[in-house]
Amino acid sequence: ALARPVMPKLLFVGDWLPAREGLPKVFSRLRQRYPQLNLSIIGPQLSPEEILPSFEPETRPAVTVVSDRDEMTRVLAYQQHDIFVCPTMHAGMPVSVLEAMASAMPVVTTHHNGVQDVIIDGENGLLTPKHNINAQVDALSQLIESPRLCQKLGLAAFETASRLYTWKQVTDIFEENLYRILHKRLPLPDWMMVNP
Repeated sequence: ALARPVMPKLLFVGDWLPAREGLPKVFSRLRQRYPQLNLSIIGPQLSPEEILPSFEPETRPAVTVVSDRDEMTRVLAYQQHDIFVCPTMHAGMPVSVLEAMASAMPVVTTHHNGVQDVIIDGENGLLTPKHNINAQVDALSQLIESPRLCQKLGLAAFETASRLYTWKQVTDIFEENLYRILHKRLPLPDWMMVNP
């Protein structure tokens, strides 16, 4: 029996291509455990007709795809869902993960460069190994069955995002480093070098 009276809603926001391998498999297995579970996919850069065939036929009615990339659509999506899932198979730090954290949502994502710098497993989110569908299903099941854990991780995620990752903080750090490079004649970091 589930610990919560209402089934939480899962949310994925962003480019579909990095998630297309893992998310349909994860959701299919979760639906076997939780037949009332729903998933929303927001701003995937593809139409519902291009995305839904990736899912098993029996799970498709539980998947909502909103191709609209409007910022307000994303803001409302974070407010109307309970758990953010991002089983991306590519390195990098999706902005959607920070948006979910700033919305006090618990985040489940894969362990890779970028995300591992922001999410501390078990403290402000859950990290799972890449390509490990079972681990991703188990992590999401933990949250589905524990409203208390959802709240704990969501609040810790919010604290992390609001303390370290606002646009002002990021731009202040960037400006400071740029000033040091320009005025103190420090060498350019590799990522700023332009190769002919």
